[in-house]
Amino acid sequence: MKTAFVLLFLVVLSVSNPPFSFAAEAPNPVLDAKGKIVRSGARYYICPVYPSTGGLTLESLDNKPCPLDIVQEDQVPGLPVSFYPINLKKGVVRVSTDLNVEFPTACKTKCPNSNWWTFDVCPSTGNYFLSTGGQLGNPGPNTIRNWFKIEPYGPGLYKFLYCPTFSKAACKYVGIVVQNGKRRLALSDIPMKFVLKQA
Repeated sequence: MKTAFVLLFLVVLSVSNPPFSFAAEAPNPVLDAKGKIVRSGARYYICPVYPSTGGLTLESLDNKPCPLDIVQEDQVPGLPVSFYPINLKKGVVRVSTDLNVEFPTACKTKCPNSNWWTFDVCPSTGNYFLSTGGQLGNPGPNTIRNWFKIEPYGPGLYKFLYCPTFSKAACKYVGIVVQNGKRRLALSDIPMKFVLKQA
């Protein structure tokens, strides 16, 4: 009787917990506006979902030539970006996964080697504005401001989140802050929602 009970218990356990169920499933892939999987290194336009607004571009603000600040312009589509997951061997960009964002080197700027997204505080406003000047990879204290995530924001829509998995930094969305008439990307409590279109 005891043997039968043990066998029955093992059968129930195997049904409720299939083999290898302890392995975490990979997060869903990020999809572009056509429903295609977003690939690491490919180029995409970030198209914010606001009426009468355009894509993202780079400008020199705050009386400094470099690094360049990330702003939303009136025209579409703006400059394309590329995404690089924390594990560079993974070719698929997935939601809720740490990644670096780059304006590809083909987008020539007057600030060489400064196309990776990062952010810094603006002393006069206390806002954390996004700019270029970050770097690829090397997760740790020296690159803590270079990591972002793409999160779902409804069917076909996404938002950026600053919340590095490997740190205890406070989590914030990436949103739009208007300063001196410029729509600047900044860490915010209100996310900018967007779709991705392949360049």
